[in-house]
Amino acid sequence: MDCPERPCIALDRHPCTEEEMKILVRPDGYLADIGKTLVPAACAGESIGFEIFDEASRAELFATLRKRIVGEGRENEYYEASFKEMSGRGTRFKVVDTSAFPAMEIDSAADLERARATFGA
Repeated sequence: MDCPERPCIALDRHPCTEEEMKILVRPDGYLADIGKTLVPAACAGESIGFEIFDEASRAELFATLRKRIVGEGRENEYYEASFKEMSGRGTRFKVVDTSAFPAMEIDSAADLERARATFGA
């Protein structure tokens, strides 16, 4: 992913449903919001779970995760909730459209078989 700004987050631009981890993008190309509960029609697409961090944003991410998981007991929330918290504190996540590159979410054995059929393996 070619993006000189850090942190950055990959976006697969497509119409979303309720299931996807949706991304709302500001007009300047930075993350406005992220989550499964966002209104699908308002979102630019789906987070594909690929992000790049520099040292400072990595340290902030780990501190945020530690606070949320260890300090607040949020073991079962999506990790993107930490991105949302960081963004609320002023961290700017550059959104990078990766729609031109094939990708597929794999959450189950059935997903893995679909990926193998689609991409060959």
